[in-house]
Amino acid sequence: MKDEILLVRDKTDTYEEILIDIDYGSFSYDYEKNTSRQLSFTVYETAYNNFSFSLLTGDATIIYEGQEFVIKQCVPRVVGKMQTKEITAVHVSFTIRDHYQYNSKESPAEYSLDDLMEFAIGGNELGFSYEIIGNFPKQKIDSISANDGLNIINDIACGTFGAVFYADNKKLLLYSEDEWYREVQRTFRYLYNTNEVSVSEDITNLKTYIKAYGKEKENKDYKTEQSISQSSLSYSDKWSNGVTSTKDSTASFEFTGTGVDVYFKKTKLGGKVHIDVDGSNGKNGTTYSESGGTLVLTIRGLENKKHKCNIKFTGTDTKNPNTKKIKHQETYSKVNKQGKIVRKTKNVYTQEAATLELNNPVANVYQQNEGDNRYEAVVTYLSPAYKEWGKKQAAPVSNDTITDRNELLEFAKSQLRDYPDLSLNIIYTGTELVDVRDVWLLIHEPLGISSDVKLVSLRSPHPYTRQPQSLTFSNAQKDMLKIQNQLKKSITDLNKQLSGVSNTLTRNFPSFQEASKAIAAVNGKVEFDNERGIKTTRIKNVPVQRMSIANVELSDAPVESGVVYMGNGAISVVDEEGNESDVITPDGVDLSKCFGSLPDETIDDITERIDLSADYMYLTSPNGKKFSFNVDDNGNLSLVEVIEEMEEGGE
Repeated sequence: MKDEILLVRDKTDTYEEILIDIDYGSFSYDYEKNTSRQLSFTVYETAYNNFSFSLLTGDATIIYEGQEFVIKQCVPRVVGKMQTKEITAVHVSFTIRDHYQYNSKESPAEYSLDDLMEFAIGGNELGFSYEIIGNFPKQKIDSISANDGLNIINDIACGTFGAVFYADNKKLLLYSEDEWYREVQRTFRYLYNTNEVSVSEDITNLKTYIKAYGKEKENKDYKTEQSISQSSLSYSDKWSNGVTSTKDSTASFEFTGTGVDVYFKKTKLGGKVHIDVDGSNGKNGTTYSESGGTLVLTIRGLENKKHKCNIKFTGTDTKNPNTKKIKHQETYSKVNKQGKIVRKTKNVYTQEAATLELNNPVANVYQQNEGDNRYEAVVTYLSPAYKEWGKKQAAPVSNDTITDRNELLEFAKSQLRDYPDLSLNIIYTGTELVDVRDVWLLIHEPLGISSDVKLVSLRSPHPYTRQPQSLTFSNAQKDMLKIQNQLKKSITDLNKQLSGVSNTLTRNFPSFQEASKAIAAVNGKVEFDNERGIKTTRIKNVPVQRMSIANVELSDAPVESGVVYMGNGAISVVDEEGNESDVITPDGVDLSKCFGSLPDETIDDITERIDLSADYMYLTSPNGKKFSFNVDDNGNLSLVEVIEEMEEGGE
C-alpha cells in the first residue's frame, strides 16, 4: 500500500508531504520504451490538502513507487468554488537533457558504449551516474555532434548500439536486449484476461529502394581523355616541331578543368624545364635520360574554370654529362720572335646543345569528380518487398568508412525499412500487473495467434481504481511479422471455412466478405461459430461510481451482456441470463432485441438485406407497436404503423 501513495517535494527540497485528494480516475503512469516515462493526474484543493496543494509547482518532485518524477506541466483551473491542478511529471532520468556536451567528435572512430556514455554525461553536475548491463560490441561512428545528454543517449546509445534505456532515479541503466527482457511464464488469453486485441499497420515510413554512398575519394578530380596537341600551343621564337635548344624559350596552352598532366620526351641531350598554371603552382623537372622515356609534370587541385599553362625551357641540366662543356688540349706550331718554329698547346672547350622536346599530345586535362564519381563505392538496393509494396524510394545514406561495394550493399540493406510499422495493442483485465521488462505469451484462438510478445509501451491507472492496463507490444520486425503472418493464415483459413458453409446461410444477411473483414480487424468482439455462423458479443454500459474526497463522479463502463448469432437462416439473441430468442419470428422481424449489441449501421444493413417470403413482414418497436414497409413507385421505402382492429363479433 505504501508504494501506491504519492508524495510531493518542493523544488528546494525543504518540504515533503503526502499528496491527497487526487482524482485517481485521471491518474495514469505512461511508459514508452527509451522514449518517455511520466505521470499525469488531477488534484483537487480541499481543506485537508492546502499545504501539499501549494507545493505543486514546476520543478517540484512527485515520488511514486520509490521513483522521482519532476513536474514539467502544472495547469491550475477554477470551476465555481473548486480549484484543481492538472499535473504532468516526467521521470527524473529524463532531466539529463539539462546537461549539455559542448564538445564534439568530428573524426570517424570506433567507440565502446562506455566511451559514449562518458562523453555524453561525464562530469555532469546534476548527480547522474550510469551502469551498462550486457555486452555491446564497439561501433564505427563518423562523428558525434555537440548535444544534450538525453539526445546523445537516444540517438547513439539506443539507436546505434541498440541499448534499452531505463533508470533507477538518477542512476541511468543501459541494458542489452537479452538482459532487459525476461520471460515470466504468463499468458494473455483472449476472453480470459483480455477483452480487446488490435493490430495496426502503418506503411508511412516503408521504403523499398535505397542508394548508398561510401567513402569520398581523396582526389576530388580525375584525368579525362581530353588531350592538348602540339598544334594547340602558342610558341615563342626558336621552336621547331615542338623542339627548342634556346634557353628561356616558352610555349603555352589554355584548358578548362581542375588540373593538367604535361608530357615531355626524355633524351640524352635533355635539359631542364619549368611549368606553371596562371603564373603560380610551379613545377620543375629534367628531360635528361640515357634510356629515353617520358617526363610527366602534374598540377592539380585547381578551381574548375579556364586556365593557362606556361612552359619554359630553363637550359642545361648540370647532371647531364652529354651537354657539359668538355676541355680539350690542342697542339699547334707558332713562329717566335727569333723566327724559329715552336710547338704550343691550348685549351679548347666543346659542348652539345641541351634541348627540350615536347610530347605529342602535350597534355591531358583533369575534370572535377561529380555525382557518383566522387565516391569510392556507390550501390543501389531494391528490396524484394517491392513486389508487394511497389518501388518506394528512400533518402540516400552514406558511410565515410566503407570503400568495398559488398560491404556498402549490406550497409544499405540495414538502413532500409522495407516492412510496415506494426503495433499490437491489448486491454488487459487480469489481476497480475505487467512489468515493462516482461515477455508474455499471447494466445488468441479465433485469430490463430500464439506468440511471445515484448512490451514497448504501457499505460497503468492507479491501483485504487482497479481499472485495466493498456499495453502495446514489440514492433520489432521479427516479432511483429510473425504475428502478422499468423493473422494472414488465420484469415485465409476463416475464408475457407466461410466458403464451405455458405450454402447453409441465406444470401440476404451481411456478406461473409464483410464478416471476414470484421474479424480481420481484430477488434475482439466478433467470432465465427462453425454451427451457428457469425457470433458477436453483446455489450452494454453500466454506470460506475468513482469517489474521492472532493467529489463523486459517474461514468459508464462496458460489460458483456449475452451474444448475437447470425447464420443458418436465422438471427438469434442470447441475453445475459442465457435466455435465447429469435429475432426473426412468424410475425416479422424484431430487431429491438439487438439493441445495444449491434451498431445502427449494421441493423440498417441487415434490414435492407432481409427478404422474407411471407405475405407480410412487420418491424416491432420496443413499445410493442408494429410497422410494415411501404414502397412507392420510385422505390422509396417508408414505414407505416399497423393498426390492428378486432373483427365484428369479437370480444
